[in-house]
Amino acid sequence: MEGKIQPFKGSKEILIQVKWEARLRLRIFREKGRGITGFVSQLELFFKNKWTPVIRYDTAHGFVHKDVYSLLGKQKRKERISIKNLKEAVKYADRDLRKNYEEYIEKFKRDEL
Repeated sequence: MEGKIQPFKGSKEILIQVKWEARLRLRIFREKGRGITGFVSQLELFFKNKWTPVIRYDTAHGFVHKDVYSLLGKQKRKERISIKNLKEAVKYADRDLRKNYEEYIEKFKRDEL
């Protein structure tokens, strides 16, 4: 199942269901003449009756990084990703989450991320 949402002008959001209990959320921010200005790529798990982040790549704080979350929905750690080209960073995050989502989910459930 795939859904598309337009949250506001200049951004695009896509949801991709990868398992009944897991989905990928991709939001890309663009500016005319500048291309991609930021992004969020997140693996979410339907856990305790709500969608909870497991792993999130984004550009908040002015740099590309990966946030890892606990069972309580709290950020456990932030890992800086040394990719400056945002188009390549989006591809990197997408590949990682699509390839490793099952492993991330299992480790998340065991609180081993």
